[in-house]
Amino acid sequence: MESAREKVAILGAGGTGLLMAETIDWTAEHEFIGFLDDHKQAVEGYSRYRVLGRLADWKLLPVDVLFLASLYGAKKNEAFHELVGSLGIPEWRWATVMHVSAVVSPTADIAIGAYIGPLTVVEPSVQLGPRCALLGGVYVAHHSRLGEFVCCANNASVAGGVEIGTAAFIGANASVREYVTIGAYSIVGMGSVVVADVAPRQIVAGNPARPLKHAAGSADGDAG
Repeated sequence: MESAREKVAILGAGGTGLLMAETIDWTAEHEFIGFLDDHKQAVEGYSRYRVLGRLADWKLLPVDVLFLASLYGAKKNEAFHELVGSLGIPEWRWATVMHVSAVVSPTADIAIGAYIGPLTVVEPSVQLGPRCALLGGVYVAHHSRLGEFVCCANNASVAGGVEIGTAAFIGANASVREYVTIGAYSIVGMGSVVVADVAPRQIVAGNPARPLKHAAGSADGDAG
């Protein structure tokens, strides 16, 4: 007898949300039921999917519904991390979702609420914190540790032994050298090559990546 699929609602109806919804459609373990979003109206829906209500409406959904966050963005990641935390969703109500094309080592430690996107590779002994998001084509090498709510945008590459702090954002096509430490709430601009440690809340960009003088001139963007 076929086991019941876990129902999942996604927080945030944006491009990353659509990617996650389609990923869930491909899994045998989960069933996507719709988005919760503070901007898109429930009567409109989003693409071919339903919008169930606002973020705070998670409390109105049945207790068997699990959640996945799609609210990630370069300059917004710290605020999104605080927003998601403020909702008070219990740990046991988060879904962990992996695309069928992802390659994940059986020795990797994947925390609850994580998302691993298409064509992503997670090598042995990697640790992903709660609600980490690895979007399409990300590569995370052995023994790297990513903290809570870290987001690696498409085709980012993280070498072995790297440590990335809470809610840091690694931009698209960025590369991080082995054994580098990237501080909490920091931003690595798209296409950057990180060869030295990055301080907490620092914005770096370029090849090699260097701190930017003005945050307004940083690698802007929104993954969700």
